[in-house]
Amino acid sequence: MEKFENMKILIADDEHEIRESLKEILTEDGFEVSLAENEEQVLQRINDGIDLLILDIKLGTDNGIEVLRKVKVRTPHIPVVMITGYGTVSLAKEAFKIGAHDFLEKPLRLLQVRTSIRNALEGVVLKKELLERQKDRPLIVSGCMKLLYERASRLSNVREPVVIIGPSGSGKDLLARHIHFEGNRAQGPFIATNAASLPVTLAEDELFGHERGAFTGADKKRLGCLEQANGGTLFLDEIADMDLQVQAKLLRVIETGELLRLGATNATKVDVRLICATHKDLESLVAQGLFRHDLWYRISAFVLNVPGLDSRVEDIIPLARHFLKNVCQELGIKKNFTESAQKRLCELHYPGNIRELKHLITRVAVYTDSTEIDWTDIDEQHTESAGVTAAGSMDSLIKPVCDFRQAKIEFEKQFLKKALEQHNGNITATARSIGLAQPNLSRKLKELGIQL
Repeated sequence: MEKFENMKILIADDEHEIRESLKEILTEDGFEVSLAENEEQVLQRINDGIDLLILDIKLGTDNGIEVLRKVKVRTPHIPVVMITGYGTVSLAKEAFKIGAHDFLEKPLRLLQVRTSIRNALEGVVLKKELLERQKDRPLIVSGCMKLLYERASRLSNVREPVVIIGPSGSGKDLLARHIHFEGNRAQGPFIATNAASLPVTLAEDELFGHERGAFTGADKKRLGCLEQANGGTLFLDEIADMDLQVQAKLLRVIETGELLRLGATNATKVDVRLICATHKDLESLVAQGLFRHDLWYRISAFVLNVPGLDSRVEDIIPLARHFLKNVCQELGIKKNFTESAQKRLCELHYPGNIRELKHLITRVAVYTDSTEIDWTDIDEQHTESAGVTAAGSMDSLIKPVCDFRQAKIEFEKQFLKKALEQHNGNITATARSIGLAQPNLSRKLKELGIQL
């Protein structure tokens, strides 16, 4: 279930063997699994970023139906799959009336469980994608970006490929998502991959997939990105760096609507809308023989150019406020910009575009002690960033340590210590803020010798 990898599932069952066997299976499927055996534990853990709850009707002395009722009041967005060894029609009706996603009877069948989980999480993924789309819409402030998004909307239902050209970090992926979600493929998958300089075999496997036994280590069939995106959109970033041999195979897929997995003898039909992106001049690469002219002509019916952030200064402050709000929510703090800070943000140069601005705001939010972020705080973090990229400053960072591995360890120590300070030593809150599972963070702290 690659699409749902690292999503969080809470298993609530009073039978130890069922909890552990489900955990083992779902962990192998790529999920992050936590366990509960009674109502108290369920209600404690349901807010820990859980994407799906598997809940037994009977939790020891606790009533699973009542637990379901409380869960739906507190976290109505989390789908719940009910399981029971005492299934009746009336129980199932009551569970569905409260809001259960599915109702499975014991003994559980693995295929049935996986199908139920997949169906439940499809809705979760779609809601997250729609939420991301809504979050980014208000950030379109400048006239040139409004015009660009209006043009992109007109292409949302066109089946032809689209090429998005713009400097690194300018938001090409957001524009691709906008095209997808505005169109008639919005209910289908949006799959993103990067074509930058992968070896031919890896690039082919990434795009087209393989059959079992296609090569050493191919112990099961794997669907490539093109098949994963069937019925939806494939966003192919850095297409200018794609190997010429792979370009030829991609062209055939575009023209025929069929692909051949590695090791396969029969072609597979796919219905995919292709959106490509690059920061390079593709026409120049075509002239130099570094990009196939026939592929360029096939994908270039619609070309959108995303300007760099320096060309749309009026977008800087809305973006900065958006990034600051997100960081503050993650850290559980409140901060805002002074007028002088906002003025300074508009004066700076951002060669890394939106990505660079986001990193700057994140550092400012983390390292500024006051709730008011002033221009001096902006300058301090901007100067530190510039210093790290300069050769002299990098040398000064590297000299005190003996090698790359030691430098990495020192960085991890400082990073985790600072994160723990921000959360008063709370491991759960710290893990959530930096995107690590709590057991992984605890293990890392032990490895680095960081004591609380």
